[in-house]
Amino acid sequence: MEKFFNNLIEVNLLLKNIDFVFFKTIFPNYSYLPSDIDILIQDKENFDTVYKIFLNSNFKEIKEVQPFKFRFVKDFQVDLYQKISWGGISFLDNVKKRTIKFKEASFPVPVKEDEFLIILAHSFFTMKKIDKFWVEYLIGLLKDLDKNKLIERAKKFGWEDAVNFFLENKEIKKSNIFLIKKLKFDFIHNKEFHKEILNYLKWRFNSFLWKISKR
Repeated sequence: MEKFFNNLIEVNLLLKNIDFVFFKTIFPNYSYLPSDIDILIQDKENFDTVYKIFLNSNFKEIKEVQPFKFRFVKDFQVDLYQKISWGGISFLDNVKKRTIKFKEASFPVPVKEDEFLIILAHSFFTMKKIDKFWVEYLIGLLKDLDKNKLIERAKKFGWEDAVNFFLENKEIKKSNIFLIKKLKFDFIHNKEFHKEILNYLKWRFNSFLWKISKR
């Protein structure tokens, strides 16, 4: 626990002059300790600067096959994102930040609305499951949020059905782990996907080559 906090402090200090947020990383009272530190930097110039900062701070880059995501490792792992995107597919843009106190230190994290959508998208479309901790955490965030606004923001990227599914499905609230079998993702209305389709196809091709090389 203390080691994780020290890692957070180290990254926070490295990026003290950069506009960024930690996401899926910091939770009240150490209620969840992630295996890595996730950082989002939406400005390209800032991103290029941070990329160099990590390389010059004894971090080793681990080559990723995902667009918009870079992995750095020292004695802990940092995933550096240009976008809220997994597998080359974007789920959110214009992430806004707030500052929270964590053991007397201040850290930038997404505003609650963005945090809700990020965690939900990652759980449903990447992990394909959501466990009780995340469900309870998301329900806690919902108390301060406009549900219609959440749906509208997800709609821009074609996954509003997933938000509705979480809001309306009572079984999710009862399960320790709820498996996500299939949810509608509307690529047609995802304008970001249209812009990034070449990156997506490149990622699919690289993933295929990587799997073959591991056989």
